[in-house]
Amino acid sequence: MKLQEAVNSCCIGALLSLMFAPLIASASTTDSGTLTAGSAISGTCAGHPTRLQGYLSGGTGSYTPTGLTGGETLKSLYDLDQNPPCIPAAAEVSVSGFSSDPGSSWLISVTCNGVTKTTHTTYSYSSGQATWNFSGNFGFASGSAYSCSITHN
Repeated sequence: MKLQEAVNSCCIGALLSLMFAPLIASASTTDSGTLTAGSAISGTCAGHPTRLQGYLSGGTGSYTPTGLTGGETLKSLYDLDQNPPCIPAAAEVSVSGFSSDPGSSWLISVTCNGVTKTTHTTYSYSSGQATWNFSGNFGFASGSAYSCSITHN
């Protein structure tokens, strides 16, 4: 009877680990960092400059640490200043380091300056980099530091 109990114990444990492994693997992670906002002109619209405020790797501002759990890298996190009629208030988040398209649901939420974004307006993926755009902005001001958290799969 002891052999049967050992086999049952072994198989039940293995079965449970197979059942719950996908749930554990897809659990979300929250990475925290500090964004020091910079400012840059990102183009013009109807003769008016379009300004971004926040972090753009190699461009303006800083974010520490840029590395995310899973090995990805934050490439941008910024606001686009409102410039009607061309660009309504918007925010953008870009992450690189993907070997394939993670899908829009990879990013669950971004919180900075007490503002949380969960529903993106557009999503794109190209050459290992995924980009999410959101309506409204975080309210970044050049030179100011903000605590941010990025929750993702």
